[in-house]
Amino acid sequence: MKRPTATALLLALVCASASAQTVSPKPSGDRPPTSDVRPPTSARTPLSSRSYGYRMKTPLLAAAVVLTTLAVSTGAAPAFQGTFGQPVDKAFAKGGVIRMRLAAGDYRIAGSPDDKIRVEWRADRAEQASTLKADAEIKGTTAVISTSGFKNGIHFTISVPGRSDIDIDLSAGDLDVRGIEGNKRVDTWAGDVTIEVGQPDQYRSVEASVRAGDLNARPFNVSKDGLFRSFSWTGKGAYTLAVKLFAGDLTLR
Repeated sequence: MKRPTATALLLALVCASASAQTVSPKPSGDRPPTSDVRPPTSARTPLSSRSYGYRMKTPLLAAAVVLTTLAVSTGAAPAFQGTFGQPVDKAFAKGGVIRMRLAAGDYRIAGSPDDKIRVEWRADRAEQASTLKADAEIKGTTAVISTSGFKNGIHFTISVPGRSDIDIDLSAGDLDVRGIEGNKRVDTWAGDVTIEVGQPDQYRSVEASVRAGDLNARPFNVSKDGLFRSFSWTGKGAYTLAVKLFAGDLTLR
């Protein structure tokens, strides 16, 4: 037999509450004749107080409120329930090269004191995570991190050794890179990109460009907006920094 839904139970309770209410008895049209003689005040029978159905109405309405709350919470929660994926952990020594081939999504890539690569992710909706693929392949001093199989609403946190050379290709999404010392190359189509570059004297060359959006690089005294913005910088450091963004805001800090 099909189970009644919370909404159906609520309607039944409301109907029961309405039918349970009683009204004060109305005087009948065939009242017997009354005597003009009234009994003394001391002999009168005191009137008893009646609830006229309100005693039953209150708990029924309380139950209806509870059922309404349950119907909303149980019916709406699954549509917004997020999903955390199984993290990917791979040992990887500092000083290596890490290439990242990333599908669309939001990414936070951070340096860590540990000699390992860790990939964690979260989907806004459970159904969005069913085709997710994330992996880290290690070959000597080179690692390749790849993600695929989703459209939007995916958030990644990738931890790598703090001293690493990184090479990132991202199709679209917001990207935040911080706490990593080494060579950096970033190429992405659309989204906001923020890169923590550290001290400018660590670099021997810096190249950054944005086709449409703002370009702000305070460590290199650069701030531009509009279309086809770029800048080049040279120094005496050991590392290179190259960033290309088609559409979005690029911040080097």
